[in-house]
Order: sequence, then C-alpha cells, then structure tokens
Amino acid sequence: MSQQEQSPSDYKLLLGEELTTRRKDADKTRVEAAEALGCSEAKIGTIERGRSAISLLELRGLLALYDVPAPQRAEIEALALNARKRRPPTPWGSTVPPRLKQYFHVEETAREIRHHHTFLLHGLVQTEDYARAVIGHNRALRPAEVERLVEARMARQAWLKNGRPTRLTEVVPEAVLRSRLGGGDVMRGQLAHLTDLVSREVIDLRVVPIGAGMYSCGGYCFTILTRAAEQRSAVVYLENLTDGVFVDDETRVEQYETAFAEMLDLALSPEVTLELLTKVAAEL
Repeated sequence: MSQQEQSPSDYKLLLGEELTTRRKDADKTRVEAAEALGCSEAKIGTIERGRSAISLLELRGLLALYDVPAPQRAEIEALALNARKRRPPTPWGSTVPPRLKQYFHVEETAREIRHHHTFLLHGLVQTEDYARAVIGHNRALRPAEVERLVEARMARQAWLKNGRPTRLTEVVPEAVLRSRLGGGDVMRGQLAHLTDLVSREVIDLRVVPIGAGMYSCGGYCFTILTRAAEQRSAVVYLENLTDGVFVDDETRVEQYETAFAEMLDLALSPEVTLELLTKVAAEL
C-alpha cells in the first residue's frame, strides 16, 4: 500500500507495531509502560494492537521510557499524528452504527480475512442489488437510511479494485448460493459477480456442498481478521442483531481458526466451486 492510500487505521497499526518492538527492545513490560503513563495495562495493549490512538504527550513518555534516540522519535511521532487525523465526513457516517464503524476500521487494515456465514455472503463481495435486498429486510430503517448503508457497503469494496494485498477467503454452505434473496435477477447478478471475482483470484470462495454433513461451526457466523504478518494479531469478530464483539484471546482465536480449517477440508475445490456457480445460475 502506498503512502497516499494509507488511512488513520493503517497508521495506528504501524504505530502499534513500532511501539511493541521498541518496548521489547528496551526489555520493558506492558505493566511498566502502563505505570509510566499512569494508565491501565489494557490501554497499552489496545495501543500496541493498533486499536486506539495515543496522545503526543503519552507517546513521548513511552519513547523516553524505551530510550528511543531523538532522530527516530520524530519519525514515530509522525506516525502518531497521522493516526489521529480525522476522516473526511461521508454521506453514510451518521447511519452506520458504532460497532460497525469499529469493525470497518479493523477490516480495512487486515492482511487476511476469513469469513463464514450460514445464509449470507460477506459484504465485501455483495453486489449493490444484493446488498440492498439484505439491508432492506431491516424494517427499522427508512428507505434513505437503506440507501446510505448500501453506499457504505459499496465503498468498503474499493480495495477489490485497487490491488490491495489482502487475502479474502469465504466459506459458505451451498444453500447460500441457491437462495433467491432479492429474486432471481438479483441472485443471477450476484452469482455472475462471484464468478468474476473468483476467476480473477480476487477472492477465494469455497462452498460446503449439500450433503457434506454437520461440521463444528456449521451454525455459527464469524470473521477472522489478521492484521499484521510480523506478529500474531488475528482477532475474531462476532455479530448478532444488535451487537458486535471482538475476540482476541489467543486460545479462543485458535479454536475459530481450527474450525475454519475444518470447513475448508469439507468444501469444494476452487475449480469445482466455479463450476457450481455456473450451474446454480443456470438453474435460477
């Protein structure tokens, strides 16, 4: 990703990685860092994971604790300033709930996204018509709000076109492809879009065929997001009707990764998945 394409979330992640490295090089613990700032150890953790920004005063306190040379401090402070920049307002900003904004910030800095849903496709691969059909099912939303959320979903997909090196693997049951969500025309358009993305290797779509039997996470929807290659930084995002939560406990994340690997073993190969997309579209 070029310098021009980096968002505040990217800078938070870079700053967090840099501070983690500096702390370890100085042989300091998160507890010692928290004591130096007069904050909780949890706050140091969220800063190092790139989940929150840090004030310039706090940053200078950490850099002093880690005995970082002056020339390098200036570079790190520049990261912090970029991480604190506000995004330009968007037409949908007030419509997107806070939990989804937090998820979007993690998603846009992910280097790998692994997703499983029992009855829907991931928002990153939805067509505009499919997204409108999904979002429009929420009767609490006014038509104008539906359109703003559809616009937000389409904006999230920009990286599919700009060559960002993010790997997206989606595993869904075959029934998701055979759904008539929005009607036959909407699904035919959606299947054509998936065929294009898979053919160009933009995404890795894997389908668990009907008759494959039960698997450990068959009834659960989740997203595993890996943000950095240099350190273990995978988190799991879980969402229900009203809430979303991130799971970053290493043991629990490993359970989801194991379950996802199990699904991949049951799923059709990429080549057979492409054939199935064509077959299902013809049957609609």
